[in-house]
Amino acid sequence: HMKYEIRPIEDYAKKPEVAEILKLMANGKIPQRVAQAAAWHLNNDMSFQELAAKEIRSAIGLRRPYFSPLELQAAMQAVMVANRMVLERQKTEPAGKSDSLSRN
Repeated sequence: HMKYEIRPIEDYAKKPEVAEILKLMANGKIPQRVAQAAAWHLNNDMSFQELAAKEIRSAIGLRRPYFSPLELQAAMQAVMVANRMVLERQKTEPAGKSDSLSRN
């Protein structure tokens, strides 16, 4: 069995927007698959074109898109919201008070 460990998001997220995406998902604002597409876009520098081209291949060779067009559209919107949230937080935080992620 695998052992899981709770770790701070700073250990694996390169951008503060990823934390905002996770907050949106945790608060029920976006579904997991939308959050996944947004996180891959932000944290792994995958373009939405690359995400649209991503496929799932079944054992018998059938292919289907990994993300639906609606999921990708929602992910694009979530990224815009996350960007706005990070910018707003940076405007309101006193200098030197930000966490390590918001300084990226």
